[in-house]
Amino acid sequence: MKDVTCIVNGHNEGRLFSASLKSVERSIEYAEKNGLTARCHIILDRADNDTREIAKAFISSCSEKQIEIEKSEVDYGDLSSSRNHGVLECSTKYVCFLDGDDLWCKNWLTACVQTSQQIGGNLILHPEYNIYFGGRSDHILHHVDMDDDDFDMNAFYRLNYWTALTFAESHILKTHPYINNNIAEGFGYEDWTWNCQTVRAGIKHKIVPGTAHFIRRSVEKGSLLDRTNSSGSIPRVLDLYCQSGMRDRCLPAGNPS
Repeated sequence: MKDVTCIVNGHNEGRLFSASLKSVERSIEYAEKNGLTARCHIILDRADNDTREIAKAFISSCSEKQIEIEKSEVDYGDLSSSRNHGVLECSTKYVCFLDGDDLWCKNWLTACVQTSQQIGGNLILHPEYNIYFGGRSDHILHHVDMDDDDFDMNAFYRLNYWTALTFAESHILKTHPYINNNIAEGFGYEDWTWNCQTVRAGIKHKIVPGTAHFIRRSVEKGSLLDRTNSSGSIPRVLDLYCQSGMRDRCLPAGNPS
């Protein structure tokens, strides 16, 4: 059985999808040189023809290199549902995510497995840095580790510390699936809600030193993430936005009233 399933979510990224898939291929090849095994599962959610054709060409090239790869086409129109779909179909110990217009660093898979094995226990891992590029506000974000002195619970539920490009054991994601976005009603940012849920469940969020994700800020709005960000959506995790029956699902433990 493989060690890791790499779930890549595609929508209408077109030519940008090719670079994302290449970064997955590079990370898998680097992991295999370090004694690990990984597979790729592409989830195409209402994908356009360009994105679908790029996925098809990538699958063909992976077959030649004997990289295990699978493709599913779904009709959710929602990142949270697409991610959940991939998790439910995976049988590997670990799972990680990449959106179809973003990039991994080469050592991402290898460093995550090594960190998980060194620390042990229930962990959700994030890169040390997010490097945002391609838009009007290029910048670098240094992620906060829950064991850092800088981690503050009050700040956490007001400001999302981590993106959804995570690495975790699959049982964590099966036990704590993403709550669907509901953009029609103005709710999005499924990763923020999920981060709060998992922290509340006692799962530690840790940073993997020496790793980075490259987050594209595209003016084309081709990805489902861009659709969420451009829709005026608000997160579910603040007191103001939580119905009384949803309060325990939205807020982390220790939230001040």
